Amino acid sequence: GFGLLIMQDRAGSGHLRSTNIGVLYAYQFKVGKKLQLRPAMHFYKSTRGIDFNKLVFNDQMSLSGTQAGSVEVPPLKKVSYSDFAASLLIYSEKYWAGFVIDHLTTPNQSIIDDVSQIPTKYTIHGGHKFYLNGKTSIYNEESITSAFNFRSQGKFDQLDIGMYWTRIPIILGIWYRGIPLFKAYKKGYMNNDALILLFGYQFKDFKIGYSYDITISRLISNTLGSHEISLIYEFNQNQKSHKKIRKVIIPCPKY
Repeated sequence: GFGLLIMQDRAGSGHLRSTNIGVLYAYQFKVGKKLQLRPAMHFYKSTRGIDFNKLVFNDQMSLSGTQAGSVEVPPLKKVSYSDFAASLLIYSEKYWAGFVIDHLTTPNQSIIDDVSQIPTKYTIHGGHKFYLNGKTSIYNEESITSAFNFRSQGKFDQLDIGMYWTRIPIILGIWYRGIPLFKAYKKGYMNNDALILLFGYQFKDFKIGYSYDITISRLISNTLGSHEISLIYEFNQNQKSHKKIRKVIIPCPKY
């Protein structure tokens, strides 16, 4: 199938803008009787810009307040670049595994006539769903799901490990983010970041989820964590239609 992705982000007093417009394509086919394979590609065009006239520089600061002009203010700057990502997913009714390679062109995103290349980003993810009452229906499910997601970009790595318990209509989950035994920020600093607690409720094809991110690193005294609410509605979830077209649903959690 094809997809279109349009996203814009604005941040800061200088109106730092990032706009991405991309086209996605994925193709799915069977491997044997139980496995499904889904390769995908993502082509996108990105534009970044900032209005330097809205920023305050050092030579504008004085004891009497902010001065009007600055010799450092360059004109409004923009940069555009093209990028590409590729991925592969293999899954069955109980397992899934995949990888993503993003920023394959390592584009230069600098807006000040400098070099600031985006490093290639690698993602590996997977998981397993164990049905406690046998696979009956998506509306009458009791299961335990384990999952992981590892990301690496340049010098930075992140590992998320989680587990869900589902007994429709309730979903409970817990995630851990960090790599304490394999990589430290620096000597004496454990790579522990956060615990995430999750609660979800499902009513037919509608799902609502709430998660709370609890900081467990040394920043714990400087942050109150973060909250997230998700609303999901899934179309064409009739199980009879799935059997009719022999559709296998990816068993990974929706939250």
